[in-house]
Amino acid sequence: MATITSANSEFTITNEAVFFAPVIIQGYMVDDAFGTEDVTPAEAKIGVDGRKSSGYTPYLTKMLVHIQADSPAIAIFEQWLGAMKAARDDLPADSASIWAPSLGKAYSFTNGTLTRAKVMPDAKKLFDGQTYMIEWETSDVSNV
Repeated sequence: MATITSANSEFTITNEAVFFAPVIIQGYMVDDAFGTEDVTPAEAKIGVDGRKSSGYTPYLTKMLVHIQADSPAIAIFEQWLGAMKAARDDLPADSASIWAPSLGKAYSFTNGTLTRAKVMPDAKKLFDGQTYMIEWETSDVSNV
């Protein structure tokens, strides 16, 4: 029987400007690992005469990555942000891939900019996780 678990997914990011090899993201927050926001691939409008017009519009794919406070992936995002600060420039990721065996799908992303970072976990009874946003130029899905 097939499942829809995300526990067996694999997420890698390649950023040759920062890392020497692809890095594996792991140590996700409980019940909230990673995901994308809705995209708007077309825009529609209607004129005062009631005639609809519409067209395709390019879009960025905003991805949120939620990492546990003790995850080794925190160091990956800290290194990326630190390299950007040192260079005083954007150092976009070349690509990312997510393999989701339970869905039989592979997701691929290219040209990703780190646009939001939680630089410190909130201190509560336990430290909260940290969230990062990457905005990708392209996103695609394939069946595997």
